[in-house]
Formats: sequence, C-alpha cells, structure tokens
Amino acid sequence: MRPPHPDTNGECGPISGPNFGKTSTVSTRYDPDVQNGYGKRHYNWETSAGIQHELRPGLSVNATYFRRWYGIFLINDNLAVAPSDYDPFCITAPVDPQLPGGGGNQMCGFYDINPAKFGQVNNFVTFAKHYGNIERRLRRARRHH
Repeated sequence: MRPPHPDTNGECGPISGPNFGKTSTVSTRYDPDVQNGYGKRHYNWETSAGIQHELRPGLSVNATYFRRWYGIFLINDNLAVAPSDYDPFCITAPVDPQLPGGGGNQMCGFYDINPAKFGQVNNFVTFAKHYGNIERRLRRARRHH
C-alpha cells in the first residue's frame, strides 16, 4: 500500500518541502570559501568595564559599560526565487479598544510566495558581506545608585 500523498485532501494545500526525505535531491549548496580556512566562522566578542565608588557609608554609585561585537555573518539565499516572486498582502486587525485607533485597520507589508514558486528550493550559503554591509552592535551603559 502506498502512503497517501500529502496534497490530496486539498484542505491544507501543498507542504513547503515537497522533497523532504528524498535522498536524491540536494537543495543547499555552500560557497567553498565559507567551508575552509582561517577567519571563516561567526564570532562574538564581549567586553565590559565598571567602576564603583562609595559616597558615604551605605551609599555607593556604580557605572558599568558593556560592548559586544559580532562578525562574519552567513546568509542562505534561495536562488530559485526572486523578490518579484512574492506578492504583498494586508490583513485587517480585530476591532479592540486596546489596539491603536481601536483596531479594525489594515496592516500591510506582509509578503507571500507566488504559488508558481512555492516549494522551489535552491539554497546557496555564503558570506553576508557579498550582499551588503551587515552589522550588529550592542552598547549599554548602566548606572546604579
């Protein structure tokens, strides 16, 4: 007996990974430059400095600075689809007095893959720097009294 096809009931639509579990399909390729060599892995550096001073018995002041650096980001680019393969859509927020304006308004800026491109996967993993400048920095200063 053959297992049922996941799309036959028509209720849920197609699954997002129709090639899942098939050994003959390779859907992710890696840029050879990300796989070997020095300086190819993501890093996270952290530093902090603090000072504490007692103003009088029972009263002190603390100041602390934290800094975190991240670098060497990787991205996963699905080469089988382009930005033009996504269609914009809006949803209507529920009417609720706790929402801004009482709700009932349109919320836009969401995108859905075009049905003709749904499930097509040709992932390419490479350095994010090939697609633009990506940075992430966290700085925080704390003062305690």
